Amino acid sequence: MEYVQGKKYLNPFKKRSLNTVEISHLLENVKTNVIGEKLCTGFAQTTKSPEIKSYLKKGKKFRKSI
Repeated sequence: MEYVQGKKYLNPFKKRSLNTVEISHLLENVKTNVIGEKLCTGFAQTTKSPEIKSYLKKGKKFRKSI
């Protein structure tokens, strides 16, 4: 196990590995995006309003572009 030595760790211009907290945040963001896409799909399939349906389809399309 390695411990942080000095403030070199905080320099954003040096390449370094992601730490576990950063990896966890990335994973949770991916999960949230997938859930949002599925919700948009489900609500777009069940709504009767064409305006809302197009809005939800646009949200799903936006999620896939990220």
